Amino acid sequence: MIDLNDGQQLALSDRSKRQVRATDPASQWQAGIAAGQQDASTLPGAAHIDLLWLALPPSLRGLGMATATIFAKEMPKLHLWDPNLATLNRRALVIDPYRTLSPVDVGNLPLISPSAAPPEDAHPVAVWGYLMALYHTFTGHADELEQLSTVAGAHTDDCVPSVSVTDNRAKQLTHRLYDRIPIFWGEGAHAGVALDWRHRYVRYTEARAEWTQLDVIRHVDVMARFPRYWPQVGLYVQLTQPTPVSESIVLLRQLWQARRIQQETITSTSSLLLPSIYELLCVGEWVALYAAAMLGVDPMDRVALDFLGVR
Repeated sequence: MIDLNDGQQLALSDRSKRQVRATDPASQWQAGIAAGQQDASTLPGAAHIDLLWLALPPSLRGLGMATATIFAKEMPKLHLWDPNLATLNRRALVIDPYRTLSPVDVGNLPLISPSAAPPEDAHPVAVWGYLMALYHTFTGHADELEQLSTVAGAHTDDCVPSVSVTDNRAKQLTHRLYDRIPIFWGEGAHAGVALDWRHRYVRYTEARAEWTQLDVIRHVDVMARFPRYWPQVGLYVQLTQPTPVSESIVLLRQLWQARRIQQETITSTSSLLLPSIYELLCVGEWVALYAAAMLGVDPMDRVALDFLGVR
């Protein structure tokens, strides 16, 4: 296990330069927004469309979930691609920026595969910026699109390698997660962020992680009685923003404490939703990178994916 305060060790573990990329998320965010605007110009007008189906590879569905949650009350509605429901609405358009579908998959629905999307392995805020700008530009919400440029001001400087573990929340969480199985979870759009944390953590570290969301925890997970070894293995990690804690969360924490279930809350510094999501996506990238370094794994080595031919 390397020392996360040792800059030389961290640099040697960063052969793919993902840590270097993570120190400047603002440029990744702006590049994603520009790509989303570019691809939106290739889409038909929104006037005669009630619903947008968004097809994404499994590794990016957390970002798609967060985006769809944000626009849940907007028109046209934005949903992640579901082949079982696609026939319910003919006034729909399927957007497939990562070419995960074929015309056979969508039947008679229009299928568009724009070409400017960030790579699947891009920084998470690049992909999220792309999805946000794609929808805003497509629907003509110019005012909201301009506001996206201010989101990148969220506080993430405390996570960079030059900041010691004492003051670095990403390094601190990485130490807590070492040799444990994290269960990342959230509520609303933060549930999508938690899913992105899970996918990114597994892909970068080759270590086990799980994901869930508040409704599932409240109605299903609370019924589970864990093995006696679980307090030394599992760790529930909630992602949230600074808001009053609901009574249901208070009761949930009390129940877990009584059952000796380990829990951690990662709260963004911003109480606004979009900056909170941006910030937590950046923190999640750092946690996955630091965890990979501690485990001696190159975050871009995907041996199992190469073996299965699904790289």
